[in-house]
Amino acid sequence: MAVGLPAKRRKLSEGTAAAAAAATAGLAAALGRKVRVYRSSMVASARAVVASRTAGTGSAVIRVVFPDHYVLEAKFGRSEAVQGLVDLLRRAVSPWAAPFYIYTAPPKEKVEDLAADFSSAGFIPGAVLYFACEGPAAGDRWPFYLREEVCSMEGLDVDAEGL
Repeated sequence: MAVGLPAKRRKLSEGTAAAAAAATAGLAAALGRKVRVYRSSMVASARAVVASRTAGTGSAVIRVVFPDHYVLEAKFGRSEAVQGLVDLLRRAVSPWAAPFYIYTAPPKEKVEDLAADFSSAGFIPGAVLYFACEGPAAGDRWPFYLREEVCSMEGLDVDAEGL
């Protein structure tokens, strides 16, 4: 067991470096985009980071906050459709969490126009969106909304562009 490492880093350090690289590459290929997963109860501070990290760029850093306080972060081009984010979420969330929707807050407004680009949706330079389930799972609190292999990459950058 790796001593002295934070729990989120210990998960991958216990195995071999090659196994960790293979797991990260496999997940990146499955998601098709560079993503970052972390737990946060400080969403307000995340909003400030979004604005500062993307100021003056042609892209948007989108953070999706799940009810279990996991955050999925991905970068999108300003002319990409919001549907790209929904497609990423479909690949990243557990099957029981479908159907789902994303919304902005406050006030709570469901993101309806998935064909709109991130710029016209007002998500430039970045945005914090929230994940919610519809249907029978909507009232239940589950331990993980993201797939287990996505949660296991907590705190690491998963880069599909480098493959």
